[in-house]
Parts: sequence; structure tokens; C-alpha cells
Amino acid sequence: MGRGLGSMATLLDVDAIVIGGGFSHVAADYLDRVRAVIRDTSVLAYARDVAVMVPSLGDEGAIMGAAALALGHDARIFAATPA
Repeated sequence: MGRGLGSMATLLDVDAIVIGGGFSHVAADYLDRVRAVIRDTSVLAYARDVAVMVPSLGDEGAIMGAAALALGHDARIFAATPA
């Protein structure tokens, strides 16, 4: 997954990647491993430094975003936090 995310970060010049759901719970050090692979395999420096984090709302993020949209709120009121 790290290689794919590193490629995505390179192509799209993203600042952060949020990994939620089951993937964020695969192993205690899963995000650290993903970060390490991104750092080791990314060609461009800006992609090596992309933030990898879990959603601040945990597994409830999708339903909270849907509720925010239904109520007419900006879904960005929910921010991701670094793991």
C-alpha cells in the first residue's frame, strides 16, 4: 500500500493521506510501516514528507460527514489528526 500511496502523493501533490476503516487497524505499527515505504520509495522529496494519519472521528467519519452534508454544514468541520 505504501508504494501506491507514494505514487499517488507524487502524481497528485497531496499534503496528507488519511487511512481509515479496517486498514488503520491492521497492526499497531501499520501507519509507521506505510510512512517508511513512502519515504523509501518516493522519487520526489515532497512526496516523501506526506502526512499519513487516521481520521479524527475513527470509523464514524463517513456517517458524520453524511450527517454534516444532510444538515447543510461544511464537512471540513471534521479534521483528521496525525496518528
